[in-house]
Amino acid sequence: MFDQKCACGAPATVVSDGPARCWKCVGEEIKDRRKQILEGKVKWGNWDYNPSNLTIGHKNGYYIDLERCSDSASILDWIAQVSGKSKMFTHEDVGHLVRALDDIIGLQERICGNGTDTDKPFDAKNELKPKS
Repeated sequence: MFDQKCACGAPATVVSDGPARCWKCVGEEIKDRRKQILEGKVKWGNWDYNPSNLTIGHKNGYYIDLERCSDSASILDWIAQVSGKSKMFTHEDVGHLVRALDDIIGLQERICGNGTDTDKPFDAKNELKPKS
């Protein structure tokens, strides 16, 4: 299908903005990024994740307790609260928060895929444990 090769030497099956890659390498990249996220090594603008207390914190000291983000309504409430504090947060901060929540929790996969709430509440203590 593609004449390009992945860095590992396999035929590339994924071509995007970056280098051509095979699905195996894409899977490894996703796994590595997830590990970095769960270890608190990824930043989203002025936001970062603190795995020791399960919070997303802004550089201004404001934080969101992920243990209180159990369903779509509670997550949307946090987003609306941050969005409504226009003297504390920029539009970019709100967008970065949404990206952080999606990267950490997996909003469509875990909370409200296809516009439907999931039946099982999100449990930060159990679901955000780093995988060994």
